[in-house]
Parts: sequence; structure tokens; C-alpha cells
Amino acid sequence: MTSSAKQENFFDDFVTTRSKHAVENGNGTASEEQRCFQFFDRDGDGILNHGEFHHLCCQLLSSNDDCDQQWTNQDTDKVLQLLVKQEEVDEDKFKNVWKSWIKPILSPKSVCLVVDVQNDFITGSLALKNAPAGENGEEVVPVINKLIQTVEFDKVIFSQDWHPDNHISFYKNRHMRNFHSSSPIAAEEAKLIDTVVFAGHNGEPIEQTLWPAHCVQHSTGAQLHKDLQVEANHIRARKGTNPEHDSYSVLYPTPEPNNNTSGPALAKQLKQQGITDLYICGLALDICVGCTVLDACRLGFRTIVVEDASRMLDEDRTLKMKRKMKAAGCLVVTSNEVSDMVSGLVRHPKLAHVTELNIIT
Repeated sequence: MTSSAKQENFFDDFVTTRSKHAVENGNGTASEEQRCFQFFDRDGDGILNHGEFHHLCCQLLSSNDDCDQQWTNQDTDKVLQLLVKQEEVDEDKFKNVWKSWIKPILSPKSVCLVVDVQNDFITGSLALKNAPAGENGEEVVPVINKLIQTVEFDKVIFSQDWHPDNHISFYKNRHMRNFHSSSPIAAEEAKLIDTVVFAGHNGEPIEQTLWPAHCVQHSTGAQLHKDLQVEANHIRARKGTNPEHDSYSVLYPTPEPNNNTSGPALAKQLKQQGITDLYICGLALDICVGCTVLDACRLGFRTIVVEDASRMLDEDRTLKMKRKMKAAGCLVVTSNEVSDMVSGLVRHPKLAHVTELNIIT
């Protein structure tokens, strides 16, 4: 794609000026999809042939690089077969293409999900600075504050580990439960950070890492960092409230007692509200952030990790988690990229493929 073509990008113009364009069908003003169709129907025959539709895709899916390196003719074929089941699009079928695929890409509904930026992970019993990677969890606070102040998210959510004192993950509670016969480590030999296997109520194996007691409900360690700029309209989602289950993911699939912001309830609310994109950051990238990302991808959200607004416990584990996240369809970005993505000015092909999958399902 040439530089002049980039300057004439229909969708960039649409995103920056769409507030000026009323959708007034029948009033002499072309609808959004009509204007788009007419722009790319270069020969004016009322059909977008394969070449014209591919040109549309290349302009739609721009991330400030050469389109041909990101969006191929095969990608265009896939979209055409999915949406219209043929190699060209007439005006009537284009309405569905616009509604189900193009519009969500141009106008995403975005949430910033800040994971577990709590005192115990910064200065307390599980402070990241004491972990193998030696990172300072407090460094994410100004990055997150700037992000939520400068980017127009539809919602902001702060999650918290919120454990009862008898929680299964606490090393001090290891003698409160029976060890499963498959556990590689016996109760009397278990040490901090060991991974053991407990026997559940029905005898089922429950694999569990033994952590220091942390983020106990109503404790100082469980509170969000004091400098986080949490507003009254921001949502708090508390996890790990069930003493018999550890919930690394904010979207953990197991319901928790008396908790209407637990994983299933929260995911359902976001889906019902039409949320398409989750920007996830916080502590720690290789555990709670990463597990939340994997669940978000599994649930069909377009999922983005804000890497410089996150910190890790262990470098090797983080590398493995990043491979899993990318394989699941997640995009990893820095905070200075987020505003243009939320506004629709930058539209990544990888996220467009997630939109395709959501149409199928």
C-alpha cells in the first residue's frame, strides 16, 4: 500500500469525522454502510468484487504498517465465505457485512481490566520485588492512572484477590485438608511455593500452589494501592472468596458464593452490555493477569495485554504464559498504543479474526 493510499483511508476519515455524519436514511444523507459501499465500489456496478473488497479490508485493518504483510487475499477469501458465501458482495448483503464485522471493528466497546494491584503484591507478603524476577509492582500505578485518565474506555474494572483466612492456597492452612494420593509432595514435606494435590470433598484431585497468606478479606494487604485513581463509577471485582478454590482469573469459570462480580457473572454482564474488547493489565503477568487473558480469549473477547502496565513474578514462567496468550489470539501492546486502538484509529488484523470467530459462534 502506498503512502498516498494511506492518506486516503476511508475508515480513518470515518473514525475521525463520524460524529459529524448523522445516519439519516431517506433524508438525502447516505447511511454509514452506503457511504462505505459507494467509496469502495470503484467501477460503480453495485457490486464489490474480490479486488474491491480486498481493498476495503486492507484499509479497514490498518495498524500503521504495510497491509500486504498483515492481511492477505486468503484472509479476504475467508471473510467473504463466512459472511456472504461467495466472492463478491452486493449492497443488500453488505448491510450484514457492515453490521456484524466492520462496525464492531470501527467502534469497539472497550473495558480496562486492572488485575490485583494490591498492597500484598507490592509491599506485603507476596511482594513482586521478592520474587525471582525482582520487579517492582508499584511501577504500574502511574502507567495505569494515565491510561484510565487519557483513554475513553466504556468501563474500568479493578479486581482484587479477596481470600477468607482459611483459604486453600495458604501454606499455613495445608493441614486443614487431606492430601490426594497423587500429590507429589506429602503434607509433612510441603514447603512454601510447592505445588501439592489436595483431595476435594468428593475425593477429586485439586492441584494447588502453597502461597504465603495474602490479600485476606478486609486486611490492609488486600486493599488496592493508595495511589490508584479509582473513581466511584469504576467496578470492583473480587475473586478467591471460595475457601476451597483458588481463582487466578478474574473471569474464573467457577461461581463463588455471594459474589455477583465473580467470573461467570462478570463475563455475562460484559457480554450483555456489548463489550467487545478487554485491555488487561496489573499483577502478576505470569499468573493472575495471564490466566484472566486466557479466559477472556476463551470467552470470545478481543483481548489485549498492556505490557508496560503489568509486572511479573518469574521470567521463565512469563515467557511460557506469553506464548499461550498469543496462541489464544491475544495481542500484546504498550500503553501508548491503546488510545488509538480504543478510538478505532488503529485496527489490528489479529483482532479482526476474533470478530470473525464470534460471528461463527
